Amino acid sequence: MTISIPGISDNLVSATGNGLRKGSGTGKYIMTPGQGREVSISVTGRLPNGQNVTSSQMFRIKDIPSPLGSIRKQYGYVKMPKSSLEKSTVGAELPDFDFDLTLNTTGFTVKVPGQFAVVVRGNKMDANAQKAIAKAKRGDVVTIFDIKSSLVGNTTYKIKNAAAVSIEIQ
Repeated sequence: MTISIPGISDNLVSATGNGLRKGSGTGKYIMTPGQGREVSISVTGRLPNGQNVTSSQMFRIKDIPSPLGSIRKQYGYVKMPKSSLEKSTVGAELPDFDFDLTLNTTGFTVKVPGQFAVVVRGNKMDANAQKAIAKAKRGDVVTIFDIKSSLVGNTTYKIKNAAAVSIEIQ
């Protein structure tokens, strides 16, 4: 995050708060909030006349919500030919989230009617998943669930499993 005080040079501004640390660059900070629902950040700046000004603000702490599972960037219920599904990438998306976060799909499970569920590592259908999808018939609904993902740039943060996506075979 960037923290500044209007009219005061960034190098004369400092900020403190639980979980707040200086980032790279002037005025840049990284917030890693702990427990609780709120955090207070205090900002101090030195005016040109040498006087210090201080301001404090409370911020809500919100967790990253559960992502939506996606296939070809579509959510929920999707219709497509099985040949397209076999080559598709499974994603986890955070539509309408306040921040632009990129998620990397690390694994998922595919269930084709009449077949055993296939666990896949990565974001593409492996040979076993493709074999199961090849046996699907027109009108079958293939379900992709247990979609696991990680946050690009912070793989230690635990992202909740994404909501399932259902694909009707055309």
